[in-house]
Amino acid sequence: MENLDIDMIDLTKRIFITGATGFVGASLLHRLISMWATDIHILIREWSNTSRIATILDTVKTHSFSLENREDTLK
Repeated sequence: MENLDIDMIDLTKRIFITGATGFVGASLLHRLISMWATDIHILIREWSNTSRIATILDTVKTHSFSLENREDTLK
């Protein structure tokens, strides 16, 4: 498998990240914001620890979900 070259990502497109509160996801998110990506959406579980991305949460669009209400989510 080849390495991903983050410089090849089209920053003018909408970007959707899952796992943004984890170590790798938070690093990716910080990098994309530093590259001036403007339309970033992230998926966050309601109970996720957002401390890794707390300083940049206001610059992205967040979408949250709860695993407890799976029936509602899947409809």
